Amino acid sequence: MSRKEPLYTGQIFHIYNRSVGGEILFNNQYEYLRMVESMKFYKQRPKEFRFCDFLRIKQLESYQKPSKISAQIGPQENAVEIIAYCLMSNHVHFVLKQLEDGGISRFMGNVQNSYARYFNTKYERRGHLWQSTFKNTLVESDEQLLQLTKYVHLNPVKAKMTSDPSDWTFSSYNEFVGKLEASKKMTSFENYIDCSANEYARFVCEETPSQRELAMLNEVVLE
Repeated sequence: MSRKEPLYTGQIFHIYNRSVGGEILFNNQYEYLRMVESMKFYKQRPKEFRFCDFLRIKQLESYQKPSKISAQIGPQENAVEIIAYCLMSNHVHFVLKQLEDGGISRFMGNVQNSYARYFNTKYERRGHLWQSTFKNTLVESDEQLLQLTKYVHLNPVKAKMTSDPSDWTFSSYNEFVGKLEASKKMTSFENYIDCSANEYARFVCEETPSQRELAMLNEVVLE
């Protein structure tokens, strides 16, 4: 079945999916972080090694031990750019640019399937974890993109899980406002968001969208 809105290469999309029946996806910090690591892995083009190898490399490097696999991998080319994201307890938001045909579908399929296998094994659970196919909407302007990233980053605040988006460490907000060290960054928002870290923080936490901006944002909000 073809998508209502095709995923064109070179375009930016708001991607959204939630769990089946509102089931909790992430029960603790480790589970959130595992999802983040899978995003880092699967945003790249298909490779000859597996996600479990990637996790093993991360563990070895955390102990500052040499890794033959790490040396063999080298730099990888991306199939998608992650511009922004937010992981919530029962749903996820991504703002992605597709860099090659099929990139977003492959990224989402791999990330969701990998996490579902892990989750089902851990909790001795069977069946689907995610609601059918993810939803997607095309982002058509820089202004719309800016408003969308604000909406994505304010999800934990609107859900009353925190009063400050910087306290929610399972989103890209702290990358946008310069509170995450460079080695841990995953997004490429600098190519698309033209404002300083302080300007962006003020924009997210202080400014109220105008009716025009709200109307524009409604075109890409998928909930």
